[in-house]
Amino acid sequence: MSGHVLATSFIDSYNEEAFKKHKPLLTRQEQADIISTAEDIGCILGSELAGAVEDYTNKQREAYRTEAAYLEAHISDMKKDIAQADKEIDYLNQQATMMAQQGRNLKNVPAMKSVLKGKLSESVAKRKSQAQKLRERLTNEKNDSQRALTTTSDAAKKAELKKQITELDKRITRAREAEKNILKAEHVVNYA
Repeated sequence: MSGHVLATSFIDSYNEEAFKKHKPLLTRQEQADIISTAEDIGCILGSELAGAVEDYTNKQREAYRTEAAYLEAHISDMKKDIAQADKEIDYLNQQATMMAQQGRNLKNVPAMKSVLKGKLSESVAKRKSQAQKLRERLTNEKNDSQRALTTTSDAAKKAELKKQITELDKRITRAREAEKNILKAEHVVNYA
């Protein structure tokens, strides 16, 4: 349709200029040939445009599926990491309690106190490092999740990400508490 309109406009413009310059006007056959050719070109361009729109739509759908798959995997990983963090936090708190108790017991040890205190101090340092790494890992995961939250347009995935970020926040707080418990145990050991 646009090819026909463009061709007719071209023909009118050409004939007007030809008339002004006293040149021969386009014959009906020439006009028909121009219109036919323009319509054919318009059809070709239209089909190419339709193909381009279809390609674009397919690429957008693929990007959406890729994003959805990424978010699904990210959320699944978050849930696993949260469950793992719970175990690690419980372990670190248990270790903090045991190390503090052993630090108190060191006061009553009659011999080899410095050797035992040295070994217990090594354990405290190791647990302190584990607690810091856990907190850093959870914080990094939270930051990654917040970036994913800003890039997605899927409302259901956003809601799930927000829920998991809230759960990560709780684990970060608990990891800090475990770190403090280990620092308290370290204090007890240092003053044994």
